[in-house]
Amino acid sequence: MLKSDRMTQIIEVIGHFLRTNWYLILIIIVALAGRVAYPLTNSFAFVFDHGKDSLNVMEMLLTHRPKLIGPWTSIPGFYFGPVWYYMLAACYLVGAGQPVAAVWGMIGLAVVMVALTYRYFGRLAATMVATGTAWVTITVSAWNPYPLPLVSLLLLILLKKTATDHNLSLKRAFWFGLLAALGCHFSTAYAIFYPIIILLCWLKQRLIINYKVILCAILGFAVPCLPQAFFEVRHDFGEVRAVWTYISETGARGGDSLSWGKVQGVVGETLGQVRLLAFPDIQLPDQLGTVASAILAFFGCVWLAVAIAAVAKHVKNKAWPTDNLWVECLIFILLPTTGFLFLHFNVWYLLGMAPAVVILVAWPVREYRWAAAAWAGAMIVGLVTHNAWEFVWNDVSRVGSFYAQVNQVWEDIKVLAGDKNFAVYTYEGAIYDFNYQYLMLRDAWKEGRPLPVEFSYAPGETAYVPMKEALLARLPQQSGPVETVFYIIIGREKASDYFLAWQDRQEYLAGARFIEQVGENLELWQAENIGEATFSAEIEE
Repeated sequence: MLKSDRMTQIIEVIGHFLRTNWYLILIIIVALAGRVAYPLTNSFAFVFDHGKDSLNVMEMLLTHRPKLIGPWTSIPGFYFGPVWYYMLAACYLVGAGQPVAAVWGMIGLAVVMVALTYRYFGRLAATMVATGTAWVTITVSAWNPYPLPLVSLLLLILLKKTATDHNLSLKRAFWFGLLAALGCHFSTAYAIFYPIIILLCWLKQRLIINYKVILCAILGFAVPCLPQAFFEVRHDFGEVRAVWTYISETGARGGDSLSWGKVQGVVGETLGQVRLLAFPDIQLPDQLGTVASAILAFFGCVWLAVAIAAVAKHVKNKAWPTDNLWVECLIFILLPTTGFLFLHFNVWYLLGMAPAVVILVAWPVREYRWAAAAWAGAMIVGLVTHNAWEFVWNDVSRVGSFYAQVNQVWEDIKVLAGDKNFAVYTYEGAIYDFNYQYLMLRDAWKEGRPLPVEFSYAPGETAYVPMKEALLARLPQQSGPVETVFYIIIGREKASDYFLAWQDRQEYLAGARFIEQVGENLELWQAENIGEATFSAEIEE
C-alpha cells in the first residue's frame, strides 16, 4: 500500500511538472531537433582551430599536466584562459576523443541556455535561443568563443535578481566578479567590457556599492585568473609584455583607428547579428529570395510597432517593471559596439551581447499575445527552413572542411596504406593541418593504431605542433623506410605562392596519382614504389 502511494505521488509530481512546463519541454525538443542532424551526419566544421585545441587537450590528458593558458588570441604572445580546454577535456573523456563529442557538449550547452532563458526571461526569449540561426551556429561546432553567450546570460540573470530585490550582497558581488573574469577565457575584449558593463548596470540600478562589495568583486575576478597568473610568474610576465608591445605598435601604426569604413563594418555586422539572433530567418531557394526578405521586413515592422505601443503603454500607466532590464540590455549592446569601433574586430566578438539582444527584442513582442505567438511560430519555421537549406538546398556534403569529409580522407588513407609504412603531407591553404594531426594522433591514442612514419605539413616540418614530441613519446608509431606517400590537398590554387612553395618541398608529388576528390575542394593523391620510380610529370590542372 505504501509503495503504491509513493508511486502515485511520483506520478502526480511528474504530471504537475509536465503541465506547468510543457512549453519548456516543447522548445527544448525543437532546439534538439534543429541541431542533432549536424553531429549525426558529422556535418560540423573541424579545421585549423578545432584541431589545434584538440591537440592541446590530448596533451593535457596524456601527460596529466594541467593547462595554465588556453588558445592564442589575436595578440601575439597573449592567450585566453584555459577554461575552454577543460570543457573540451570533459567532452573528450566521455566521447573517447572523438571530435563529435565536443559538438554534443555544445548542444548540451544550448539546452542549458534555453532552460535558463525560459526560467528568467520568458517563453519568447527562450524560443529565440532555441531556434535563432546564430544560436544554432554557435552550438553545432566547438570553438573557443562559443560559450561566451552563457557567461553573459548568467550575468544578466544576476542583474535581474539585483533589480528585483535591490540587493547587491557580498556573495552576488563575488559572482559578478567571477563571471566577468571568464571573459579572459573566451574573449579578450569582454575581459575589458564586462567589468565596465557591470559597474554601469550597478549605477543604473542605484545599488549600494561600498568597499566590501568592490573587494568581493575583485576576489571573484581573481579566481579564474589564477592559472594565468601562475603562468605569468613562471614565464617572466611574457603575456603582460606582449600586450604592452601590441598596444604600443597598434597605437603607432593606427591599425585599429576609427574610420567611416570601420563604423560601417561594425554597425552592419552588429545589425546582422541582431537579425540572426532574434528575428525569424526564413531560408528559401534562391528564386524565392525576395519572399524571405519581405518576411524579414514584415517582422521588422511588427517589432517597431509593438515596441512603440509597449513603451507608450508603460509611459501612460507609469508602471515600468523593475526587472525589465531594457537599459541593462542596451548597455550590453551599445558599449561593446562602441568599443569595437576602436579595437580589433571580428564578427564572433559580438557573441557576448547575444542574450541581451534576445531579451531586448522579446520584451515588447511578448506584451501582445498575438505578436508573441506569430513570432515564435515564425522562428520555428525559420529553424526548419535553415536545416532544409543546410542539408537539402545547399547540400553540406560538398563542404570539404566539415568533419565527415576530413575524416573520410583519413579513413581512405588507412585502407589504401594497409600494412605498408607510409607518410602523409597536407596542404590547407595558408594554414597548418592541425585537424589531420589530431585525427592521426587520436587513432594511436584511443585505437592503438601505429602512427605514420611521418605526418606533417611538409617533410621535416615539426615546429608548428609544439606538443608533438611529448605525444609521440607515448604513442605507437611505424618505423623503417617509407613505402608510400599520401598528399592531402585542400582548397588549392595553382597560382598561389603558398601552394607552389609547398609543392617544391614534396619530393614525390610530381608523380603521384589522383585518388579521389571529396566535396568541392578536398583532394587525395598517392605516390607508390618510393625509391624505384622516377617522377617527372606535373600534377594535372
